[in-house]
Amino acid sequence: AGAAPAPAPAPHAADPDADLGATRFAPSRQTGAPAAGGAPSASDVVLTFNDGRRIALRGPVLIGRNPAGYDDETVQEFLAVDDPGKSVSKTHLAVWSDPSGVWVQDRKSTNGTRVVRADGATAEAPAGQPVLVDAGDVVRFGDCFFSIGRGHA
Repeated sequence: AGAAPAPAPAPHAADPDADLGATRFAPSRQTGAPAAGGAPSASDVVLTFNDGRRIALRGPVLIGRNPAGYDDETVQEFLAVDDPGKSVSKTHLAVWSDPSGVWVQDRKSTNGTRVVRADGATAEAPAGQPVLVDAGDVVRFGDCFFSIGRGHA
């Protein structure tokens, strides 16, 4: 009693989580009130993936084969996708919402990220630059995709 605990050992290079650094999980934000300016609150946004999974966007989400955050980055969820062909990068993209809307950002992936708008128009998401998306849009990354919707997962 009274002795300070020994510091945790340094992560081993073979540890798949060794590159997580100091990524923090964000506390869940589940308010039902709309965000300022009439934009949807985070709890109103649902991502529906090509494998059938539906997740409510309650904070920043990183998506990839084995997603990992940057040091001191706050993340709500790491969402791994099954991609046997490895068309999806380890940490391919980020998705989050704020009072102005829902955003996706390609994390400098190998195969890029494309947004297919509800009207059918397609645009590349430039690496490292946030792109505003809306309900009905589909985000394609590698051989995978998800649609942006409203409601509850």
